[in-house]
Amino acid sequence: SSVVVAIRVLDTSKQNTLEIPFARVSGSAETGLMSSFLIADSLSYAVREHRTTVNFLKDGLPALLGPILRRMDFIECPELWTKLNLCQCTDRITAEELISREFCHLAEALSDLDFDRLCAPLASNQSIPTFLVPIKPSFAMGLMDNEQAANDLFGGDSAAFLRWENVYYRTKTRHKMLVAPARIIWYVSGDQKAIIGISHLDEVKIAPPKELFREYQKFVVLEWRDLYKMCGNDVTKEIMALKFSRTFLFRNAVTLKSMRQIFREESHPESL
Repeated sequence: SSVVVAIRVLDTSKQNTLEIPFARVSGSAETGLMSSFLIADSLSYAVREHRTTVNFLKDGLPALLGPILRRMDFIECPELWTKLNLCQCTDRITAEELISREFCHLAEALSDLDFDRLCAPLASNQSIPTFLVPIKPSFAMGLMDNEQAANDLFGGDSAAFLRWENVYYRTKTRHKMLVAPARIIWYVSGDQKAIIGISHLDEVKIAPPKELFREYQKFVVLEWRDLYKMCGNDVTKEIMALKFSRTFLFRNAVTLKSMRQIFREESHPESL
């Protein structure tokens, strides 16, 4: 199989801004997947380094990156593609005070939900429910934690953490509560017992496993045998698929007690 090579140049000379003057991904069947990872990893780097704006300069980009940047909430400007990364749990008015006048003008026409998506991992819209979703450590590694996967002998599912969107399967417990759009707070069980990240929940679908497997096969982290086991070897038994995107890991894992205290202090409604 062909080897995919990706390269980017990061410019951190501007305060609060991460600029990418050059980015390339070698041509192959996996170019789109690797391109989305390169962009998402740049966003995650900006969050870790407390940089609120990410700019990809057009002069240093291949044309194929344009549609991917647009799908990942970047705004096209004459000379660059730009996106906000706001990490605060605050209201929209305060969030708008943190961004430039140019962004405020662009954001005025957005709904509260689209504003949060544009500025993810921002949590400014308190009308959006937040759900705590437990996840096993092995699944957490495969779906979102590429650093952990890199240190694992088997490396998890590399395609999963390269994607901007993913699907997580679970049993149909508490299914009436889980609705989209919402936010997901990921709680890793096992020895870690900590909240490690946040995503936007875009879709919830409940159906027999074969139907879900066909619909979301391109996102699959679990094999068919895993879904078969999840439904108790009964293919008529419904399970749940959570389609999510805009996943950001926290800089430090957070205990459940600490997270609930943060939500109380910020007067943010929780569905944990």
